[in-house]
Amino acid sequence: MDEDDDCYTDDDESSDNYSASQDSHDSSDTSLEQDDDETDGFNLAGQAILAATNLVAAHNYGRAFAYYLLALQLQPECKDRIRHDFILICRKWCDELQQLGKIDDMFKCYESARQAFPDCEEIYNNIGAKLFQFGYRNLAVDYFRKALQINPQLVRATENLQNISNLLVERWHFCMLNDVTRNSCYRNAIDRAIANGRTTVLDIGSGTGILSMLAAKAGANNVYACEMSDVMYDMSKQVLLDNLMDKNVKLIKAKSTNLMIPEDIPTRVSLVITETLDSGVLGEGIIKFVQHAWRDLLNTTLISSGDDTLDSDPSSSCTDNQHRLPIGKIIPAGVTIYICAIECEYIRRESRLLYNNIESLDVSKLRLIGNSENMATNKIDDYTAEPYTTERLAFLPGGFKYLTDVCSILNLDFNYPQILHPPLYLNKKFKLKLDCIQSGRIDAIAMWFNLQLDDNVAFTTSPGSNLSWEQAIYPINSSPLMDKIYTASVIDGNVNQTEIDKLLTVQSQDIIEISVECTSKFVKLEPENIYTYDNQLNCNTIKLPYDAAFFHGAASELFEHFVDRRELCRLNDRVYHSRFLFAIKNLMQKMQLIKESQGDSSVIKVIDLTQGVSVIGILAAQQGSEVMIVNPPNDFEEIYGRIMGYNDIKGKMSPGCGDFEQDVKQYEWDILISDIVEPSGILKEQIFEDIHLARQFGSSRKTLTIPNQVTIYGLCISSLALRSKCMVLDDNNTLGFHIREFMNEYRVITHIDIDLANLPHERLSSPFEILTIDFNHEDTISMLLQKSIVPVNITKTGNLTAVIYWFVLHLDDTHKLSTGPSAYATSFWHQAAVVFKNESKVECDQNITLSCNLSISTLDIAIVE
Repeated sequence: MDEDDDCYTDDDESSDNYSASQDSHDSSDTSLEQDDDETDGFNLAGQAILAATNLVAAHNYGRAFAYYLLALQLQPECKDRIRHDFILICRKWCDELQQLGKIDDMFKCYESARQAFPDCEEIYNNIGAKLFQFGYRNLAVDYFRKALQINPQLVRATENLQNISNLLVERWHFCMLNDVTRNSCYRNAIDRAIANGRTTVLDIGSGTGILSMLAAKAGANNVYACEMSDVMYDMSKQVLLDNLMDKNVKLIKAKSTNLMIPEDIPTRVSLVITETLDSGVLGEGIIKFVQHAWRDLLNTTLISSGDDTLDSDPSSSCTDNQHRLPIGKIIPAGVTIYICAIECEYIRRESRLLYNNIESLDVSKLRLIGNSENMATNKIDDYTAEPYTTERLAFLPGGFKYLTDVCSILNLDFNYPQILHPPLYLNKKFKLKLDCIQSGRIDAIAMWFNLQLDDNVAFTTSPGSNLSWEQAIYPINSSPLMDKIYTASVIDGNVNQTEIDKLLTVQSQDIIEISVECTSKFVKLEPENIYTYDNQLNCNTIKLPYDAAFFHGAASELFEHFVDRRELCRLNDRVYHSRFLFAIKNLMQKMQLIKESQGDSSVIKVIDLTQGVSVIGILAAQQGSEVMIVNPPNDFEEIYGRIMGYNDIKGKMSPGCGDFEQDVKQYEWDILISDIVEPSGILKEQIFEDIHLARQFGSSRKTLTIPNQVTIYGLCISSLALRSKCMVLDDNNTLGFHIREFMNEYRVITHIDIDLANLPHERLSSPFEILTIDFNHEDTISMLLQKSIVPVNITKTGNLTAVIYWFVLHLDDTHKLSTGPSAYATSFWHQAAVVFKNESKVECDQNITLSCNLSISTLDIAIVE
C-alpha cells in the first residue's frame, strides 16, 4: 500500500489482546473429543470454540479461523458469543496470508467470513480496506458503503470512505461545478461555435460530462466525451442517463492522446472543448492534448471563407485563389499568463527556516526548504514535479503585497496549429525584468491567467476573482537568487538571517530579474537577480555581483534539505516551541522528584510521538533526558543527527524500530510527548490509540504526558464558501443539469485545512466546549470513545452550515496551546469542520442540541432533532 493509503484501516486494530478466556486450557489441545455415543451439535460447537481459543493462544490463527467456521456451521446460534473474537482472528489470519503473498486465499478467507456474518459491518469494512490496498478502489467504496448501511455509526468505515472519496474525486471538482460564471462562459462559447456550424464535438477530460451536455443541448450532431478516470467515467454514465443525454453523447473511457480514427471516433471533429487547465495553466497536460488534437483529431481541411458548411467533406477541394481558413476550433481559444513578485509572511514561513535558533537549539547551519507533494524535492532536473504550490492569495492569513508591476509572460493561441508544430516556445529560457512599485521583502512569484474561450468570452483567475481557480505560487526558497543570498549570508559556516532579510528587501524602482521557461507540463519561474536603483547614478546596479570576493563564506558548508512545507511552518512557530519547552522543563522537574522519592536515580526517558521533522524531542534531550523518536522520518540521521551534533547532545536520542507496540513495550518511558493535532486541524490518525497503548505498557509505574489534557471547542457558522467546497449545491449552478446527487455521493463530512479567520462566513453562536480528554486518567480506554450532548445558544439568525472545531492543548498545569482561529499570529495550525449534509434554518436566541462522538481519533457532530 502506498504511503498515501496508510490511512485505510481495518477494524479492531486497537483490540489485539484476545478477549476470550483461555487461562484454564492447554494450548496444545486442539482435537474435538467425541464419546462413543453421538455428541449433539451444541457440544461439538463448544469443543470447536475451545479448540479455536487454544489455537489463538498458540498464535495459530489459520486453524483457529477454521474451527470458528466449524462452530458456526454446527451451531449458528453461537454467532453473538464469538463475533468479536471471530472478527479479530479473521483479520489476523488474513494479515498473515497477505504477508505470505497468498492474496487470493486472503480474499477467500474474507468471503467465508462475510458469508458466515452477512450483516457484520466490521467485515465489510475490513474487506474494503484490503480491496483498496490492492487497487480495487471502486469496489472498496461499495464495501465501505455497505458497512455504513448496516451501521451508520461505524467510525472506521466513515473515515475510510472519506479518505477514499478524497482520492477518487478531487475536491476541486465541487468548486468547478459550483462556479456559475465559469459554466455560463463555457456555455456561451459552445453555443456560438455550434451555431456557426461546428457540430461534431470532442470533449477532452469530460469529467461529469457537463460540457458535453452543453454541446448536445446547443444542437451538435455528434458529441464524443473522453474521460480516463474510472470513477468519473462511471459517474458520467449515470449523469448522462439521468439527463436523457446518453443517446446524444458517446462516452469513451480513454486518454485523448490515445484516441484513434476511425477506431474510437469515425471522423475528425470540428470542435474540441476542454478545461484541462490547473492553476498553473499547463499542469493537467493541455499542451499535449492540443498538439495531439490538431495532429490526429481536429478537422484541418482548409475551405473558402465564404463556405458556411464547416463540417463538409474534408476531401473536397478548394482552388488556390480562395481565401482559406482552418475548419477546426478549440475552446478555449487561448490563454495569457501573468506574473508579479509578492511579499507574503505566510508563504515565507512555509518556504524557509527563518531563525538561527529554535529556543536553545542552534540551527544556523541548516538551509531547510519547504516543498509540497507536487513540488520537486531536488535541483537535479526533476521535470515531472510541478515547481509551484497553489493558494487563494486574497484569503491567506496576513494577506499579501504586490511588489512589482503585473507582467504578461506568455500568450498561447490554441487555435493556431503552427505554433505547436514545432512548439518553438517550449523548453526555451528567457529573462524578464519586473519593475518594483513599492518596498518589501520578496517571498514568491505569483502567477495567474486570463482564459479566452472565444472572441467574445474571457475570464481571469487573478487574485480577488471569484472563480474556482487558485493562483500558482512559486516560492523563491530554492531559486538561483536565494542561492546567491545564502552564499552572501554565511559567516563562519552559520547563516545570518538578518542579512538574508536585508538582501531580500527591495525598494521602489528596483528591478527583479526572472528566468522563465515553458515546458509541456508547467511554467518554470526562477528569480535570478535584484538590481537596486542608484539615485546618484540614476540607474540600476546588480545587488549581488558575481565577484566571489564579495561573499563572506561558502554556502556549501550549510546542510541543505527539503522538508514538507507544513512541517517547516511548524519549525518557524516560536510560540509553539516556547510553550512546549516550558512544559517539558516543568514535567521533567516533577518526574525527577517522583524518581527521587522512589530512590530511583535513572535518567528520565521520553518517548516522542510528534511526527515528521520536529525538534520537540531534541529540546527534551537538551534538558538532559533520553529520548526515543517513534516513527522517525526517513531522513532521521541526516537532520536529527546534524542538529544533535551542532548542539553537542549526540547519544541522547534514538529512533524507534518501526514497530510501535514493540517500542513502547521495551522502552520504559517516563514522559510521553505528542502535539496531537495535524496542521490541517484534525486529530492525528490513531493518536489516542497510541497513547492508550503506551499508557497500558507503562501502567506499572508513574508516567506523565504532554499534553495532559485536550479540550475540543466548536463554533456554529453559516458559510456558502465552505459548502461550495464540499458539495454541489444545486442544479442551477450546473445550468439545470442533474449532477448534484451523483457528485455528492463523494462528499466528505469532515472538511480540513480551514483558516476560519479568512473564510467568508457568519458566526451563528459563541464558541462552546465539546468535550475534554484527560490523558493521565487511569482508565485510558475511556478516551478512545467519548460522547457528549452539547446545548448551544444561537446568537444570530441564519442557515447552519457546519460546526468549525479546534483544540486547546493543556501542555501542563500552566501552559496551553490553541489551534483555534487567530490564536496567535504565527500559528501553523488550521481548523477543521463537520459540514452538515443539509443546512438547518436557525433563529437568534434559539437553543439547539448537538450530539458529539469522538471515536478512534475521529470526531462526528450531529444535530439532535
